[in-house]
Formats: sequence, C-alpha cells, structure tokens
Amino acid sequence: MIQEPVLTKENIGFYLFLKDFLNISEFSKECYAVKVLVARNLSFQLFHKNGKKFFIKQLCHDGEHDKAAFAFEMAFYQACASHPDFTPLAPLVPRLYRYDPLYRIAVSEFLEGFRPALPLADHWEPVLAALLQIAAIPVRNTVNDQRPSLMYLQAWKEHEFLRPFLLNSRLEPTLLQLNTAWHPCNIIHNDLKPGNILINDRQEVKIIDWEKMSTGDALWDLSALIFYTLPYDSPVYQAPVASEAYLVAQSPLLRQITRSYRERWSEDDALRLIRYLGLQVLTVITGSGQPPSARVLQLAADLLLNPQLFLNPVFKNYG
Repeated sequence: MIQEPVLTKENIGFYLFLKDFLNISEFSKECYAVKVLVARNLSFQLFHKNGKKFFIKQLCHDGEHDKAAFAFEMAFYQACASHPDFTPLAPLVPRLYRYDPLYRIAVSEFLEGFRPALPLADHWEPVLAALLQIAAIPVRNTVNDQRPSLMYLQAWKEHEFLRPFLLNSRLEPTLLQLNTAWHPCNIIHNDLKPGNILINDRQEVKIIDWEKMSTGDALWDLSALIFYTLPYDSPVYQAPVASEAYLVAQSPLLRQITRSYRERWSEDDALRLIRYLGLQVLTVITGSGQPPSARVLQLAADLLLNPQLFLNPVFKNYG
C-alpha cells in the first residue's frame, strides 16, 4: 500500500515545485515563508520572496463523507472556472489553481487583504449585494437539492424534545407549505455562517467553504446568515420573553435586508424567511446534542408557527 504524502512546512515548497508552481530556484525553504493552519483540514499560506502567494489545503480526515465533501467542493470550484451555469459565481469564490484528487490537495489563490466579515452588521450592504448577485444567477439544472431535514415530519420524530411540536395541528401544514414553496431555482451555500464570508477594505466579498453547496431557496441561506449574527449562547435566547428579545436584537438587520430585497420579495417571502429562522434555531439545537431551554423552543415555535408576530414590527413594508 502506497503511503499518502502529508504536506508539512518543510515539504510544501517542493510539492509546489513538482506541480510547476515554483521553478527549481524557488522551492528552497530560504525563499518563502509558510503559515500553517490546523482546523478541520490542514492548510498552508505560502508567501514567496518573488511575490507568489498560495493557499494550500489538504484533507486530513479519512472518513468517506469527508472525502466526498472535499471532492464535491473542489468540483464546484472547477465548475466556477469553466461551466456556464457557475462562471457568474467566479468573482465571489477563491480561484482554484489545481486539485490533486489522489492526495486530496488543493492549491488556490491566497486572498490577500480579506478577513471574516465580522461583525457582520458593519458589512451588510456588500454582503447583501453579493447574495443578490448569487440569487440572480439562473439555474438551468437542479444540483444536489438538499432541503433542511426538519422540513420533513419524520425528522421531528427522531428528537425527543421536538415531539411536543407534533401535537400542534399547524406543524404539518406549515412544513407542507414550506416544501411546496421550496423551488430549487437558486444556487445556495447551505452553510452560510459569517465566518464563511470574507471581505477586504474595498468592500469586495469572497465566500468560502462550499462543500454543502446545492440548489434551493435563496432565503434559506439568508435565514442562516441572520441567525448566526447572534451567537447561540447570546443572552437573547435566554431572555424571559425570548421572541420579543430576538425581535429587538435582529430588527435593524432585518430592516436592512428588507430595503435591499424590496423589489424581489412579497409578504409570503417575508413570512417564509421568518419560518426558516425558526428551522435554523431548531437545526442548531438538534445538531448540538444539548437539551434546549423552554425559552429557545418557544422562540423557534413562534418563528416557525406564528411568523405573523414578527411581520409588521420588522418588515415595515407590509401591513
């Protein structure tokens, strides 16, 4: 069995030389500096004295799911460079120079000057412009349509603390309505946390980590972004009246979104966005493995089943 090479600070220059990114006089360790980042994947930022800069990522997990997700993300980046359905996305994603599927190594552009768009409230205008640009891309073929699991009634039965929701007569018709309205006509990121959005001083936006990309409802991405502007441990979720506290905390951002999307959505869209916020809360709860508080569950229930409570105070266009 051939041992798969693992990139290190010492051999990264030689790897780039073998793949023709550096010439024979450039791969010496004295010619470049490397910053190593260890997170979900092994990543390197290489800065060469001659001005060349690269971001190199190697998958460091052996699970089949991780391998498939990594390969899918690389295929997406390749499509952004060549496939007509995805080339409009190219300015918003990192440029992939090379993907080595044998050793699961990706070499891409180093996004110089870009940083996470945090706090997101300071960058809503360029971020929303980028999301509108993505939402305007026509999708001719649905790709990997992945609806939120909680849009299916069966998923609720798998979590003990969600079973009281099943007693509410509005749950099933609400989920049916969301499924009916969900048309896979937009490219969506499916994990649009603020940390996956980068911005520079020129207010240019890049979006990274597209391994969960699919086609679906653009408002699902938007609801994730709204939800993650408040950390999950925020006191808002533990407030005596969680729904009112959430409304107060999020209303400035929601009004900004309303202004940006004014020509695109209807009252039904606004209600759907609010319901998606409820699903986002519950999705995080089910993924955390921690028992939720009654207040958080009430917040999710209000967002999902009583979205009209939030409509007029937040979306001033309606009512």
